[in-house]
This record gives sequence, C-alpha cells and structure tokens, in this order.
Amino acid sequence: QQKYSCVICNNHQATHLPMDCPHGVDLYHGTKLPSLSGISMNGFIASDKQCRLGRGIYFASEAAAQAVAAYRGQGASLCVLKCRVRLGNMKDIGHGEDKAGSWQSQYDSCRSVHPSWLGQPAFHEWCVKDASKCVIKEVNIVGGTVNGTVNLPNVNIRVRGNVTFNGNIVAGTLPWDDAHDDV
Repeated sequence: QQKYSCVICNNHQATHLPMDCPHGVDLYHGTKLPSLSGISMNGFIASDKQCRLGRGIYFASEAAAQAVAAYRGQGASLCVLKCRVRLGNMKDIGHGEDKAGSWQSQYDSCRSVHPSWLGQPAFHEWCVKDASKCVIKEVNIVGGTVNGTVNLPNVNIRVRGNVTFNGNIVAGTLPWDDAHDDV
C-alpha cells in the first residue's frame, strides 16, 4: 500500500492523502450572530440558495470568514466558527463555480478559488455536503447580542467587545477578552 506524508495528522507514513485525512482540517465559517443559537442546537444546515458551489456548508480561511461574518452581521457583530472538517473525497474546481452542485454525486466536498470579495483578495472556499463531517471547535464573537440557547459544551466561546447573552449558555469556556475591545 502506498504511503503518504499527511500534514493534517502529522503522520509521515499515512495510508491517506492530506485531503482525505480522517482527522479533518481546521476551517472557518462566518455567519451572522443570530444564527449561532440555531447552529448550536441543530447543527449546520446546508445553504439552500444557489451559492457558488451549490447546496452545502461553506468554509474558508479565518480572514475570509471574518469578512463574511462582518458582511452577514451588517457591521454590528462578528461570529466566526472554527471547525474541524472532514473533507473526504474532495473535488477541486480551481477558479470555477458549480451552482448546481453536480460534484455532490461523486464527491464529499468541493474546493474553489472565490474571486475577490468584501475587500478580501481571492480566497479558497470549501463546500461540504454532509453537516455531520463538521465539528465546531471554537466560536469567536465580536460585539452584538446572542438570543436563545447556545449549547456547545466542549467548545470555547471567545468574546470581544460588548456582547449580550439573552438565554442559556453551555460552553467549554467563555473567556472575555477585554484586551481586544477595539477589534
């Protein structure tokens, strides 16, 4: 059996390619703050709009996810979820798009280069068709109000700026970062 060097799990004698690592990769999901309660209680729900890569859960680098979160939050707040994502069999379509999601019949995920958007230079984005392949590891919130229950018992929720919680919170830790109120 062929051996590979997997930088994801740091196994230099792995039987899998890095993109097929069963341990997953860390990617980021930017969303509007009001969505946090629903995501924490029900998991990710695949986008139902015709997005660039079709129906699925979208991820990007941390910087790109922050820009998306700021856009979705209309400048009032940021909510970025750091996730461990098992990409499985991934299709890379370069700079293309596939709004119909035709990749989903043969692949678990798709990667593309998103054109420059929201002040971000072109960036990689990933779309995963199965929400069970995405585990939230950390939540970063800057400003805003969280309404409803947030149930993330093994997840660190990092808070910066003025954030109000109206509901029950279950989290691994809830550090308040006063040193970064300007972010």
